[in-house]
Amino acid sequence: MGKIIRIILFAGICFSLMAQTDTSGVASPEDSFNLKVDNGNYSITPMKSNKSLNDKYNNGRASISKYGKLMAFTRSRYKIKDMKKILECQIFFRSLVQGKWSAPEPFTLNSSTYSVGHPCLSSDGKTMYFDSDMPGGFGKSDIYRISKNKSGTWGKPENLGSKINSEGDELYPFYKEDGQILFFSSNGRGGLGGLDIFIYAPNLSGFGKVYNAGFPLNTRFDDFALNADPLLKKSYFISNRSKGKGKGDLYSVVFH
Repeated sequence: MGKIIRIILFAGICFSLMAQTDTSGVASPEDSFNLKVDNGNYSITPMKSNKSLNDKYNNGRASISKYGKLMAFTRSRYKIKDMKKILECQIFFRSLVQGKWSAPEPFTLNSSTYSVGHPCLSSDGKTMYFDSDMPGGFGKSDIYRISKNKSGTWGKPENLGSKINSEGDELYPFYKEDGQILFFSSNGRGGLGGLDIFIYAPNLSGFGKVYNAGFPLNTRFDDFALNADPLLKKSYFISNRSKGKGKGDLYSVVFH
């Protein structure tokens, strides 16, 4: 089993799973699955109700607005740049119309020269957090926020600044609206090693500190993509820590 990227879907969890190879030895595409949690029992089912949700592309981290009308998701592919194999990410949207998901619509900031990915929509679908290595940032990949204009089109992206972004990679933003808390992962702020999960909670004046979530949430391995789902008692994140079952496993955590 290969990489797992967790994404939210209502009171359950939707995540994508990519097997290392199929029976012919060719890398398989990344597909989306539902994780249902009921009284501590877990069940996993593929999202087969609409085959367009799982197509030939690698469809990873996604976010869905509160009432399930808008989905933003990451579509990725490998390409060769400067004799190196790099992962290119783009964001696409789908709308739920009469019970069916529409065809993917590209994000206005998609580019062939840089990546945008790992979206997190606000409950009303009018604001989105995402990460990107577009020019003009503080490091390799920064976290941005963008909101829709009155016309319904996306406005100008806002870099969240040096308080959040470092010279390294800041990735997988998740904004918890009810507590106004931003969770994100970084390898450029020090910590226990690899990607660590960080927490930023601004005060009433709009200022606050960035905290490393610490052990046991973070380890010397990569720990990332935390989602504090308000409808569940547990939050979920991904880690490639030792004693896992694959290259990236899904873990749960309870905050006290």
